[in-house]
This record gives sequence, C-alpha cells and structure tokens, in this order.
Amino acid sequence: MEPFSELIGESPGIRGLREQVRRLLAGARDGGRLPALLIHGETGTGKGLLARNIHRASLRAAGPFVDVNCAAIPETLLEAEMFGFERGAFTDARQAKPGLFETAHQGTVFLDEIGLISEAL
Repeated sequence: MEPFSELIGESPGIRGLREQVRRLLAGARDGGRLPALLIHGETGTGKGLLARNIHRASLRAAGPFVDVNCAAIPETLLEAEMFGFERGAFTDARQAKPGLFETAHQGTVFLDEIGLISEAL
C-alpha cells in the first residue's frame, strides 16, 4: 500500500501535510530518529489515521502500533495501564502485567486524547 493512500484529499493543507511527513520519514531513514510527534486537531479529523500511516511508513512498522484512548482509562488506573505493575503491587495484582509502553516496544504508542488527562499524570 502506498504510504498515506488512506489520507484522501488534494487540498493544499493535505498535500503540505503529506510532504511534511515524507520529509520527517526521510530524515529518519538517513540515520536520524523520528522525533516524538504531536498531532492535534478537532475530533474526527483523522489524527489516529495519520498516526497509523506514519507508523506503517516508518522504520518501526514491524513493531506494534498501540492506540491508547487516554480519555477512556479512569484516572486511577492510567499509571498502571501505561507503565504496568508487578504481582502484589496492590490488592488485586495477582500477576504482573506489562504496561502499554512496554507492549509497544520497538513500535509506536499513539496517545489519543492525552489532553484530557489530569496535569499531574
């Protein structure tokens, strides 16, 4: 599949976005690393689609793509979900559970709706 074939549209904004991401990916292939990216926009504008397309076109494509809807995880569980926990860490921790960051090792973590979590987290 052609990179970004799912990103439909030919407006100057979409074409500019495709070009900007191509430059980022080309820099990563030339020995650099793809930087952490902040994709922002209104709900329903395709931020997750863009993130998935970047992952598929990146050097991390063989690794997992972990899509985390931060708004759907209760604040009291967010730390345990992101970083995991060991057996006995709290009352119901009967076995260790890897966190989402560990699950995404050598892949991509997409933190959707990260702006909705508390500032402390």
